[in-house]
Amino acid sequence: MSGGLSRQVAICPLPWIREGRERFDNSHSNVERALSDHHAMGYAFVAFGLPDETGESEYRELLDRYSFAPAPGYYSSFFESDDRARENEEVRRVAALHSRFGLTDVFVASSLPPERRRKPAVGHLADADRLLRIADRLSEVAGIFAESGVTAALHPHVASWIETEDEIRAVLDATEGSELAFGPDVGHLFWAGADSVALVKDYRRRIRGIHLKDVCRSAVAAARFASADYSTATADYGIWMEPGRGDVPLDGIFVELGSDFDGWFIIEIDVPHLPDRFDSSAAALQFVTTHPYFRVGSS
Repeated sequence: MSGGLSRQVAICPLPWIREGRERFDNSHSNVERALSDHHAMGYAFVAFGLPDETGESEYRELLDRYSFAPAPGYYSSFFESDDRARENEEVRRVAALHSRFGLTDVFVASSLPPERRRKPAVGHLADADRLLRIADRLSEVAGIFAESGVTAALHPHVASWIETEDEIRAVLDATEGSELAFGPDVGHLFWAGADSVALVKDYRRRIRGIHLKDVCRSAVAAARFASADYSTATADYGIWMEPGRGDVPLDGIFVELGSDFDGWFIIEIDVPHLPDRFDSSAAALQFVTTHPYFRVGSS
């Protein structure tokens, strides 16, 4: 990204891809529309992801057409499959794809089981043994990514089995010394009640990237009071906000990251808080272009 930014900042255009609560349109034409709109705003990096039925060369041409370079993408799994060989092949495919596009990092998340989707952000049905099994599998998966020169960064997510601060710390501690890095989403940390500043401070040396969004504290409380499931909470309660407009302690997080942090920031506002998705992405860009942490020469 240009304009005097000292950080690597990309956009994940989920509002352009999302069609309703649970449907996504990742077609070539829809992705092109997202790239065109964000190019007009001034973005220059986009979270990696091939559109449906689009080959690598065609995707490269699409990125070039709108002057975009790719930023780290996303891989998710339950990491509990009995068919590890098959999943390992998929990991190798994703790793090789990232490598061919010049990417050295990927966010890796536990998928969202129905049990936790029904009761998000409270650590429903926590299971220490299951968590350690997932941690062991994540270490293995991170090692496979590393074979292609790609670092896998743990991406905790509300409604996954790695959701609460205790669960995040348990997985990171269990994988200490492995190839697994850390790539938190500060919005998901806040919604799940984690101390995001403390987590960033304690695991700073393993952080390779950040998903950047904000959260409305009162919306989280209202969704929890109503026992809203994950889809309802995100679609109807206005939990997600553009950075700088909510209650996530972003300044404290930036302090703990430090001026020497050179990882990625991926702006990802799943459901815009502002009425228009274009205004939402533009407001996020304005935040990073005006915040001192992101400016050249900031300290």
